[in-house]
Amino acid sequence: MKAVRVGVLGFVVAFSLLGERLDGGRAAAQTVESSELDTGTVGDVSGLIHGTRHYPNWSDLIFSPTLTQSLGYNNNVLGLPETRTPARGTTRGDWFSSTLVGTSSKFYVGSQDFFIDGNYGLKKYFSNPSYDTTQYLAETGTDWKLTSACSGRAAGSISKTQQPIELQITPGINTLYHNAFTGNANCRIVERMNLLVTGGVLSNSSTQVGSAANNLTASFVRGGFEYVVPDLSTFRVTSGVTDRNFNNRSSGTQGFAASQLADRSTQLDHKFEYQRSFSSKLTIDAMLGLSQVSSVSASTGTTSPTLNIPIYLGSIQWTPTPKLKFLLSANRTVGPPQSLIANAEVTDSQNLVISYAPTERLTFQAGVTKSFLTAGQTASASSANPYGDKINSLNVQGNCAYSLTPFLVATTSIQWFSRTSQNYSASGAVFQLGASYRPR
Repeated sequence: MKAVRVGVLGFVVAFSLLGERLDGGRAAAQTVESSELDTGTVGDVSGLIHGTRHYPNWSDLIFSPTLTQSLGYNNNVLGLPETRTPARGTTRGDWFSSTLVGTSSKFYVGSQDFFIDGNYGLKKYFSNPSYDTTQYLAETGTDWKLTSACSGRAAGSISKTQQPIELQITPGINTLYHNAFTGNANCRIVERMNLLVTGGVLSNSSTQVGSAANNLTASFVRGGFEYVVPDLSTFRVTSGVTDRNFNNRSSGTQGFAASQLADRSTQLDHKFEYQRSFSSKLTIDAMLGLSQVSSVSASTGTTSPTLNIPIYLGSIQWTPTPKLKFLLSANRTVGPPQSLIANAEVTDSQNLVISYAPTERLTFQAGVTKSFLTAGQTASASSANPYGDKINSLNVQGNCAYSLTPFLVATTSIQWFSRTSQNYSASGAVFQLGASYRPR
């Protein structure tokens, strides 16, 4: 423990000194103009040419680097049930280190804004090297404009991440691969009335054998209208369709009766959304809608009856003082299966987040989320979901962030989760200390 504390302290101090030097001192960093950042202009290097001492700001470069380092302890790395003992040669809990290095760039071609973002990370466990994982993200695209009345975004991305253990179908390490190309447009029709269009294609895949039955490719398109009363309220009506193809279900090679699941599904979503700002202190968001899911059996080719599921969202954000903020929300969503083997996953969740910033540098945040997940049109729990097709989960977390410099932030966080289903009960806690360097 002493070595860990010393290591974290040394990391923070070293990064603080490095940040002061590369940023030209705190005072110099605070004078960077926002317009210079927006256009990606390279900082003045005349001082270097004429031999005077000058430290360039990393935030002025075309590519802006980021670095996040943390140390922590997880008392249930694999999310094992309380009754299961770890495999021989492994431990239930372990210390870990996490490193994430990234870069981003923003530049203009005419009136079009282009961006490139990427990062690479490594998570290493001290006593269980077989648990080590890597992650990455690469994204590029454009925030385009077509006259002053029409704008949007088109972007493509690839990523690799470790699925949070509280969301996994079975215990273990599950790596997720996600590829996507999406685009959206917001075009003014008349004063205060906008046309909304979004669409894209994507693919998801998992490395864990049990989760691989949810591997899919999908395409979606949505459209609707938006009516905006500036600084007061927004009304939005949208409809969309999503087609999903599950790639590993027709072969029946996943160790359960995959033939009882659909290998194709279509989901229609209809939503009415309302946002209202009563004042600078109080904002509400509301949504009512209907999701309709129909599936085609992987074994018989027959289409199942359409499943009609009401969906909703209610959210209140209250800021009684500039330093204190409350966010309370409840919602039901229907989406692709992630934590259950199913044709669709229905999630009911309630969430409370409290943020407190006693100073400009120091911020505390605490939150609790309670969720109930059910499988839409799934095979029986015994054949498709070895731990049951209904999940109750509770997630409690708290974190603290302190700005050492304008670009360097030290953080500490703690998270506790529990997950219970018909045949499964697990819980765990994760504690982390870290620091992030992010020029802006």
